[in-house]
Amino acid sequence: MVYEKVRFAQIANQELADMMRRAQKLTQGSYDLYEKNYKALSALFKKIINISRQEKEWYIYFNTLYNLMYADMRTQNYRQIVKYAEVYYRDSELYMDSALPNYPGTDMALLNVWICTRIFQAYVGYYQIDDAKMEDFMRRYEETAQKYGHLYEYYQDEMYLSCLYRDSDRAQAAARSFLKHEKEITNCYVCAHTDYLEQLILNGQYRQGETLMLDLINKNIPQKHVWCYKYCEVAEPASMYSTVLQACVWNGKKDMFDYFYGKYWSTLPGESQRHEDSNSFDRLLCAAGGNFEGYEDDLRVAAEDAKDEENRDTTENNMQAFLRWWRYFILLDRSGVHTLPLTLPGLETDEDGQVRTLAVSDYMEARADYFGEQFAQVRAAFDYKFAKDAYKKCFL
Repeated sequence: MVYEKVRFAQIANQELADMMRRAQKLTQGSYDLYEKNYKALSALFKKIINISRQEKEWYIYFNTLYNLMYADMRTQNYRQIVKYAEVYYRDSELYMDSALPNYPGTDMALLNVWICTRIFQAYVGYYQIDDAKMEDFMRRYEETAQKYGHLYEYYQDEMYLSCLYRDSDRAQAAARSFLKHEKEITNCYVCAHTDYLEQLILNGQYRQGETLMLDLINKNIPQKHVWCYKYCEVAEPASMYSTVLQACVWNGKKDMFDYFYGKYWSTLPGESQRHEDSNSFDRLLCAAGGNFEGYEDDLRVAAEDAKDEENRDTTENNMQAFLRWWRYFILLDRSGVHTLPLTLPGLETDEDGQVRTLAVSDYMEARADYFGEQFAQVRAAFDYKFAKDAYKKCFL
């Protein structure tokens, strides 16, 4: 729930206080309320940002900037995060340090780092953010964490960026620094370690990766952090297995992919593998095991991904989604489903409204190439050909 640490009695503007209470009600409960109530929340947050800025209620202002970015992150509206990043840069320089002494006992200083984590999630996979701007931001991010605290969050994201580029040395350096600041962790311990887990896979430390994965699943973590299992959406076995398997695929580790898939993913019950909210990678993992039960829902999700011409997701996320659908439809064709009742932009159907399954696969491959090559043009360290070959190798 938003604004838990705000003292409403001290807010002079009642319109502002009322809007904040409405936002609280819309987020009180599970995290998926951010998605379900996104339109109302986004509109409310923007109004609160405007009024709190006018009223010089700076804690509320920066708190709401973060909450807006968080809601955008959960709905993949990364374009808006990029837009509000520029607002944050401007206003944090103008008002943050002078306002901080007025808000003792709050987390206002740490809002700077938390906002940077959201900006990172938008920047890291966007082709509009080239190498120069990405590295400039990482320097800003590190300076912010050094100044306000929570350096471990910066090193988490530094590990993610290194894994995206498959840069072993950079990932290991970030991992060593992360471990030095591990005791600073105050948010979810499980989520804080997923990037560390992925860099273990990148660097071929499979046994250590397997041990950490099992420790995170089985709550074998410092006792003071066990509270996070009440809320964490990543700690479930299916999610953890998927995280490791994605790292294996991304790094072309076919032998490790087969090991983790056979020992862990394939032992999950069907309802854990496949459900309405499964992402494209989990659906591909099901396809790899010959599980196409209820594949009509897969077609619906694939069509939504393909038809969203105004997709708000990042270039890298789009590339990944279409690489997955490329291999998914090849596997579906091999299972004996050679035609589909699927309508896609620019893809012709026959008189019965059917399209060849392999034609859909070719369509998805072309979309993946579009996004992957776009991204590779602005990130010198990114190898799209390797990524594509890795998917092909792991999902023969």
